[in-house]
Amino acid sequence: MDLHNFLEILRDEDIGNREKYDAFIAFKIYYDGLCDFILKNQKFSDDQLTPHIFNSKWPEAQDDLVFKKHLFAAKMTFERLNKLIKEANFEHYEFLLSVVAHDLFSIIKVGEENYRHSRLSFVMKARPDQDPREVFDVAEVMLHFGTIDPKNAYLREVFPVSIFLLRQTIELYGKRVLGFKSITDKYGNRTRSVSTQVAWEFVKREAKKKDSRIKLPVNVDTIVRIEEWTNRYVHTGDLQRLYLIENAIHFVGKLIYSMNEEIKDYEGKIKYYGTTQITGYNAIKDEFERYVNPAKPKRNKLVELWHRFFILIRMKKKPKEIIVNWVHVDKVHATILSL
Repeated sequence: MDLHNFLEILRDEDIGNREKYDAFIAFKIYYDGLCDFILKNQKFSDDQLTPHIFNSKWPEAQDDLVFKKHLFAAKMTFERLNKLIKEANFEHYEFLLSVVAHDLFSIIKVGEENYRHSRLSFVMKARPDQDPREVFDVAEVMLHFGTIDPKNAYLREVFPVSIFLLRQTIELYGKRVLGFKSITDKYGNRTRSVSTQVAWEFVKREAKKKDSRIKLPVNVDTIVRIEEWTNRYVHTGDLQRLYLIENAIHFVGKLIYSMNEEIKDYEGKIKYYGTTQITGYNAIKDEFERYVNPAKPKRNKLVELWHRFFILIRMKKKPKEIIVNWVHVDKVHATILSL
């Protein structure tokens, strides 16, 4: 079952769920066979996948390793979908499968032509970006989603909303895992000199230490890479392949839902929410406050006198102190092992 025939069957309204489900299984067998032929049992861990599939532009950059990682990532998407899709519910996944399959064309084309040395008899090309009117229409549709037939929506345009939500998820989790609700000046105004990603910058720096006091359930580089990928999408509008969105959700999901055991906090209470563990929480808070309020560089006395004189002439105000507004320790989205 090649890609072209699979898509033709999905688009045929006269074909029932049973035949379409069988076509899905047949296409998965075909794609698994292509992966086995090219990868030869080679597998990639999460940490090996993310630096390439969310960063390197493929197929623009024809790199063998990057190609194989995209090939494998799409295979993992099909593996996870295969656990959800049944004949009885196939109609709910029909459109999603057609988009995934459509996005696989460039991968299959390279796989067949460069590795199996066989040319495809059909042509397919995904649209590289989104039209602003379609994006606006989706925003309006999302507001009234519960009152309309989803088939009337631009479904292909709805999927990238997940990228926006992933970006928001990561930013919110960074704040919650450290335990602050906002960063302001002393008057309560938002401090624009501090980026929204500052929590992850701090967490990444700490997590990379050999004696790190912050233990995440997933490699912090994986989350940072996905965050960078979501930021690029927001600014470029490039239409992302659906299997990349599915993989990003899978990786971020490990950060949110990966707790499989009971963990006791500093008071001996069993925690079920959150999977991040923090040791020496008060010291972490102090260091984060210094992180967003960096110390002024030391100057020799002559330079310091000239600097102060220059400030008086320009009548500049002193830099505003940055305030981190912390939540109560019980509301931190992490297990505090010790204060």
